[in-house]
Amino acid sequence: MDGSRVKLSSLTFAVIALVMGLVIMRADAELVTGRVVSIGFPATTPNGAVIRLGRWFPIRVQLAIQGTGTVTRTIKFESIDLDGDRVAIIRPEVTVTTEGGAGVRDIWCYGLVNALGEEFPQALVLLDENGAAAERLPRPTVDWLPNDDLLVVDVSDMAVVGLMRLMTPAWSPRSRMEGTRDFYRNVVVSKLAAADLPDRWIGLECADVVVWDQPSASDLKRIGPMDALLQWVDHGGQLIVGVGGAWPALRGSTLGARLPLAGDGVVAELNDLPLFRQRFLIGNAGASPLERVTLTTVADLAPDAIRTLGELGGPRGSINMVAMRSSGAGRIVASAASLRDLTPSPARVQAFFAGLMELNTFSEAEKTQQAAAGQQYLGANYVYD
Repeated sequence: MDGSRVKLSSLTFAVIALVMGLVIMRADAELVTGRVVSIGFPATTPNGAVIRLGRWFPIRVQLAIQGTGTVTRTIKFESIDLDGDRVAIIRPEVTVTTEGGAGVRDIWCYGLVNALGEEFPQALVLLDENGAAAERLPRPTVDWLPNDDLLVVDVSDMAVVGLMRLMTPAWSPRSRMEGTRDFYRNVVVSKLAAADLPDRWIGLECADVVVWDQPSASDLKRIGPMDALLQWVDHGGQLIVGVGGAWPALRGSTLGARLPLAGDGVVAELNDLPLFRQRFLIGNAGASPLERVTLTTVADLAPDAIRTLGELGGPRGSINMVAMRSSGAGRIVASAASLRDLTPSPARVQAFFAGLMELNTFSEAEKTQQAAAGQQYLGANYVYD
């Protein structure tokens, strides 16, 4: 009898231990939850964000602990490479803790797909400490941006509204927009906070141009995003900086050392820029001043920098209003005044920004010809051998 009771007690204990183990494992599985905050670059497109095929794009994931403690998770993104092999892109051993914090952490991950459809996974996978799938994180829908289209990312604290006037009207994926676009290539504009820049340069690979008007001192001190931004420039990106009153913060920063402006410099208050007004402000070729007092940095050119867009005037002789400096395979363009101040509502924004970005503009006659050619293409029946 005693032996039977011992065996029964042992069995009962084993069952209880098994149940408790399952409960503990279940609790641990639910300890961390995640969600995909964003993918690609936000834009006023049908799905609200864009990526390019064959280019790295950023994925922002948020992990949160339901309770207290420290937990490690791995984030996996699966795709198919150019050879047709399925590959897993891993962000390994991400630690989330409630110690000294709220138990919530934003993580940058990166994806790469070569085709839409089945090759583009619908979710990321959250793996536990043992490598087992703990949760699927559905991704938001995105639009595909052709490689011929220009992606401009505005990371200014206050949006440079004039950039939106560059965007191709009614843009949609796979649409060439003959006869409606103003430039030889479609333009898509994305607005992103500087604090939300990816922490690796490949996260900006989809972008052609980054615009940053009057960077704040706090954003300039974000080491990860700043290093990523400058590495992206060195790999062929174009960065346009509106200096304005931000010169004191820029001058001693990592970005400031790369600008085409150099020296001590001063920030001057200008009521007018006659030559600039005559070239780029509609109906203001007379004596009318600018709409607002404009803070403008008066500084020397860096030794290897050049002035672009010609002479634009200013006090005490000429101002290096727009200058450019090469950096690796890319370049950095600096406007001595804020881009927002230089592009008020009556500005010829297209002419100004086209000059900064070296965009060729279609004339009205060329747009009409483009539209006619597009209609002819739609009605044609091609015969192939």
